[in-house]
Amino acid sequence: MIVVKLSGGIGNQMFQYAFGRNLSKMKGKKVKYDISSLENDNLRKFSLGCFDVNISFANDTEVNTLTENRLLSVMSKIKIKPERLRVFLLFSSYKIIPIKLRKCVTQTKLSFDPMFFKVSNAVYLDGYWQSEKYFHGVENELRKDFKFKSKLIGKDKKIANLIKQKNSVSVHIRRGDYILNESTNNLHGVCSLDYYKSALGVVEKSVKDPYYFIFSDDISWAKDKLNFLKNCFFVEGKNRKDFEDMYLMSLCKNHIIANSSFSWWGAWLSKNKTKLIIAPNKWFNTVYWDSSDVVPENWVKI
Repeated sequence: MIVVKLSGGIGNQMFQYAFGRNLSKMKGKKVKYDISSLENDNLRKFSLGCFDVNISFANDTEVNTLTENRLLSVMSKIKIKPERLRVFLLFSSYKIIPIKLRKCVTQTKLSFDPMFFKVSNAVYLDGYWQSEKYFHGVENELRKDFKFKSKLIGKDKKIANLIKQKNSVSVHIRRGDYILNESTNNLHGVCSLDYYKSALGVVEKSVKDPYYFIFSDDISWAKDKLNFLKNCFFVEGKNRKDFEDMYLMSLCKNHIIANSSFSWWGAWLSKNKTKLIIAPNKWFNTVYWDSSDVVPENWVKI
């Protein structure tokens, strides 16, 4: 069987699901998803339940059959140190064993690599797969799968109606853990105010009578820094669920996204065929990760 690991927040899980969806179609095989790491995560949980996805979960036995956990168990019985086994597995995965013969494949770089389409029909896949190229050919299926199950009600329904009436532009400002978590900050960094001002300048030149809808996990910061905007609405409220913001984002006609897979998908799900999407050219705060394939070619990079 093919098992894809789910990890991270809702945006990352959508990329992982999308890659699995494409593999399932390409190989004519059912793909299952491993959520074991999410079950033990205090910050992240399985988040795809808000969508109309038909998803199958891999059990512990199925996961262990394809990963080093099974080998570690066997090797411990014949007294081979786990550390030596892991070194062997790491070396063999990248240097010796062809990808089509590996039982466990880990993505080691973020840029798109078509090699991963050559995996066998019995493999465990661990990665982020953050590129539209990993699900090219199943876009229509994904738009159906990523249909939000819940209907917008109350205040959100009124916001949705306003979004549809206006020449709407979503603006996503991601701070939160990008600021508060040191390791996350070192990896991602945050989009600067200059980035947003430059993006707004592009919108003003390209979109007639734009009306901005501001989404942020630090709405106070957004209100303070974007107080010069006239035609705008700050989307806020207590105990908001992440998918509610993504739902509203997806209804907007144009988008300014952060270096975040969350707003990436909010923009991608928009049905406007002439949408303008502006994304940061710098996706990560480190040169280690090559993010050149994260932003689609028809989006504007700043």
